Amino acid sequence: MKIARHGRKSARAWWPLGRSVATIALVLLGIGTTLGSVAPVHGVSAGKYFDYSVTIIMENNDLRTVLSQGSFEASHASNYTLATGYSAIAHPSEPNYVALLGGSTNGITADGVCCYTVHASNLVDRLESVGLTWKAFAENATGSGTCSFSPPRRGDHFPFIVFADMNTSSRCAGFDSTSGPEDPEFINYLNSPQPANYIWLTPNDLDNGHNSPYITAGDAFLAALVPKILASSLFHTKRAALLVWNRLLASILGTRAAR
Repeated sequence: MKIARHGRKSARAWWPLGRSVATIALVLLGIGTTLGSVAPVHGVSAGKYFDYSVTIIMENNDLRTVLSQGSFEASHASNYTLATGYSAIAHPSEPNYVALLGGSTNGITADGVCCYTVHASNLVDRLESVGLTWKAFAENATGSGTCSFSPPRRGDHFPFIVFADMNTSSRCAGFDSTSGPEDPEFINYLNSPQPANYIWLTPNDLDNGHNSPYITAGDAFLAALVPKILASSLFHTKRAALLVWNRLLASILGTRAAR
């Protein structure tokens, strides 16, 4: 996990984030844990470090290869702290994505499990239970704002539509398409007056590095998009963290505290 931050605190200083969104997200991602083993959160206050979190999901590449071929990502790893405690827990994609959102693969061992079939708790349940909001984007999807929302890889790379309790009109209203690679809808949302506390982006299979030219394409995508994210009003006026998750590694490319 590489952490770009202001003030140069140690990695340990950023870990105990109390009950902020960043902590909730990271707790649920523990390898081998289930939601039943995570202590419940009974209330929420303004995060000491972060009240907002943006997560981008990349694909299919190990840490060494990313750092050797992805100049943008490597520059952040060089300039800031790199931690390597998160890695893929299964193959192929979908079990990892389900675990990211639900803290467990929930028995999924293959791609193509869709839609709304897994009856288990997930991060959205945790966020809403303490009064926090969320929004989930996928590049080049159809059916925005409805339970017919269909990203190009469906549930393989967008686990929200795998969980049964997401199949309600109020929750499906949180699904939105954005036009890759520039993602103007996503960036406009970050500049909106009241963005959600937790914001997710699934890029398409070119932008996420899944397809040729792989890391080169993904790194170029992040090099163009991340500066726009960090220049958004969310990152200039709020306590926010930007997390970039690869299926084989995890990183925080940028953080910013409210000015």
